[in-house]
Amino acid sequence: MEELTGSGGSSHAVGSGNDVTRTFLIAWTGRGAIAETLLGTSHPTIPWSYCKGVRLDPFGNEPKSAGGDLDPTAAEIQYEYAKLTAEYATDYGLANHWPSEITKPAIRANTTLILQTQDTSEFMRIPGRAMRWYDNPNGSPGSPVPESDSPAGRLLVSKAEFSLTWDYLDDPPVSRLRGLMGQVNDAEFLGCAEETLLFGGFDLQPSTRASIITPGCWLLHLKLLYREINVGGNSYGWNHEYRPDGWERVQMDDGTGTKVDRYETEDFSGMFA
Repeated sequence: MEELTGSGGSSHAVGSGNDVTRTFLIAWTGRGAIAETLLGTSHPTIPWSYCKGVRLDPFGNEPKSAGGDLDPTAAEIQYEYAKLTAEYATDYGLANHWPSEITKPAIRANTTLILQTQDTSEFMRIPGRAMRWYDNPNGSPGSPVPESDSPAGRLLVSKAEFSLTWDYLDDPPVSRLRGLMGQVNDAEFLGCAEETLLFGGFDLQPSTRASIITPGCWLLHLKLLYREINVGGNSYGWNHEYRPDGWERVQMDDGTGTKVDRYETEDFSGMFA
């Protein structure tokens, strides 16, 4: 493979990262296999740049054989050489771009994972009578207690939505992910304490990868909902609510007389395996 004079032009801009174009002279025969080996590889010197696409064109003016009268479904015109144009671009997934304070989970080989978060908060409404005034901490009936609709029953709660894009999947684990829906993490995951992440669901759609032989693949968008209440050094997640004597775990009957947590806990560490 010979890199042609004039190859290597690049552009670099905020919002689009790095773009590089390289051109090579290769044999026409076997050009597809050569292009396949180049697709998805990193640029030798420019960081975060990966070969996202190639174009193959005849090189020279005269074909090796003129083509002429041939069966277009069984044969094609032949040349001595081809010009391969490789386009490189920034790919945040392949570059493993990830916040240092959020632990990245293990992912399946030859796939990428990109994270987006939307951090916000909301006021949780608690009956005012479940709260206490500073000068009546025990709720003595002879002293003031908050009314049911008192503003004392407002509590600001931290919330976030983790959006994860899992790309280049040959066979998405649909059944396993469906089994995790409505469950919470049994241990720290994505830097969040146990039971503070609720798996809200996913979207599945077709995708493509940089490949000539197997370009078809799948992409998943997954949603994890974060809720954490920190009170007095304690952390409470999706399975706790407030009552007059403090935060308590919420349970429900599973239909057989057995009491189970409102949201079952599950190991999320293999979610992207």
